[in-house]
Amino acid sequence: MFTLCIMPLSFAKPDASQFGHDEIYIGTKRVHLAQVPGETLKYEHEHWKPSTEKRDIARALSRAVPGCNGRLGACNTDVVIPAIPAVDIVCSSCSNPTQDVSSWPLLLQKPLLKVKEEQYNEAKAFASGVRSAVVKVGENRWFRLKGCGNNDDGFIIRHTKEGIDAKGEPVAPYRDIRGSAFEETAIRELYMSSCVDNVLNPQGVSSCNKSMGYYRYDEPNLPLGPHVTPCCIVEETLGDRRLGTHIMSGIEILLPLLVKEEEIKEEDLLSIFPEKRPGRNSADMLVDTCELMTDYMIAKCSEPPLEGFGMPAEFGGYPDLPRDHTLFGALGSTILPEIAPDECVIPQQWTREGPREADSRWNKVWKENCENLSKCLSKLKEDAPNRKPAILTYLFSRIGYDCGKFMRSLHAMKTSWGTYQDAMCREGQWHCNAHANNMVLIPEEKGTHSFLSYLDLDMAFTADTFLDVWGIDSSSGKVGISEKIFDNVLFKEHVNFMEVLVGADSTNGVPQIAKKYIHSKEGKHLKLLKVCLYDTLLQGYMQAYFDDDTRYSVCSYDADLHEAAYNIIRLAVIIMSDYVA
Repeated sequence: MFTLCIMPLSFAKPDASQFGHDEIYIGTKRVHLAQVPGETLKYEHEHWKPSTEKRDIARALSRAVPGCNGRLGACNTDVVIPAIPAVDIVCSSCSNPTQDVSSWPLLLQKPLLKVKEEQYNEAKAFASGVRSAVVKVGENRWFRLKGCGNNDDGFIIRHTKEGIDAKGEPVAPYRDIRGSAFEETAIRELYMSSCVDNVLNPQGVSSCNKSMGYYRYDEPNLPLGPHVTPCCIVEETLGDRRLGTHIMSGIEILLPLLVKEEEIKEEDLLSIFPEKRPGRNSADMLVDTCELMTDYMIAKCSEPPLEGFGMPAEFGGYPDLPRDHTLFGALGSTILPEIAPDECVIPQQWTREGPREADSRWNKVWKENCENLSKCLSKLKEDAPNRKPAILTYLFSRIGYDCGKFMRSLHAMKTSWGTYQDAMCREGQWHCNAHANNMVLIPEEKGTHSFLSYLDLDMAFTADTFLDVWGIDSSSGKVGISEKIFDNVLFKEHVNFMEVLVGADSTNGVPQIAKKYIHSKEGKHLKLLKVCLYDTLLQGYMQAYFDDDTRYSVCSYDADLHEAAYNIIRLAVIIMSDYVA
């Protein structure tokens, strides 16, 4: 860890006697911020564009090798930084962006870094993953600082071991910085977030973040010297509760408290599955959604790569079964014996270390949401002749729809979320941003028809700005990629996202330590219900992804069900609130 030059902050310390809106939608793990030396640079979208100038292409290509062909200094020939397969985004009007950030909140105008030393008067800020934080300014404005230190240890150096790279070739150990963004990834995040938001926002697809600018840190926070400058991306944000870690895993843990398992009718649930579904006649024999999608990922998106990207390789189980409406079911208006949890008893909460007794500061919020859910259930029972979907059915269907709509809209722009290989990848590894924790809960008061927004576009790239920095054409500087190859990238991304959404990957967020607990609480009928819910989610995703294809089932937006579902979401978040995504 490097010495920190700390400048005191003077902001009122908030009352933490009860948890509320901030802890539901942002976080609970408090972090401490200090102003440190460096520059603050403002992002203005109209001044930035992709560059095909030779010098810029050479700079982008250099990142494919340790030391960036000497660009990182004589002492850093073994240092690796991210190498996104795309041309650089450059400032078209000047060599550097403006440093006039006088319109920003005062707190953000100088670089901030997470620190161990607690300031007596400090801003309200929460951890976001290992390297980021979300900080509050004013009554209800939140700002994301992406890359403001590795936990509270500043910027640290990681040393890797020898291994085999994604090409199957031996690779020497390398070093990299943990806890920061880099100037190239910071600019890419700001640029791609703005580009995507400009297209998707009019379509009703919400971005979690709004681009503002970035910090460039200075001594004493340059652990690799002046040629490798840590940066931090600054964005205004809607929230930080993640679909995988906080929503889906929380619902799985709560499921025994949300339905009466003894009243589940096995025959009703089995009836939703099409004839092609393996094991559809028995809850004990039914092949679950997760297994089918993992198999599909293996069969369709496996190695060896072709021109640097995975191509279909037919192997694995059920290769002849299409992953579509002929295989997956949907609950539709199937009646579920839904209940509200006990308002006076909060179950154990889960962290990376395991379960623990619930924090009493959640008591009020837990009680309110249990009571509200109970009222919603009573109202829905009164409307029983209208046969609305169950709340859980609606929630899973709309989550799938939100995810599918974003992915369809992104891919229609011929844009990848960030699926590629570079020198950081070991054999069989890929970078892939298409996972559940890159979808974030939208606060209910925003009044959208969606539960989720998207984020994390620092590795995103388009077909026309693609630059092969690492594959067979890496020395050519050729810009662009064939439609066939790029479509394969998008297909891999699409399948990976579906696989993760139905719980087939650790990025879904359910801690390994909690899986044993979940399985111990699930009877046969709860396991069957979970399969039905994930099938329903997948149908909603596919309905949206395939441009509102009516062969797939999705629950239409319903204000009453939407309100009810938010209560379940908030209860799920409480259970997982201290698990930092």
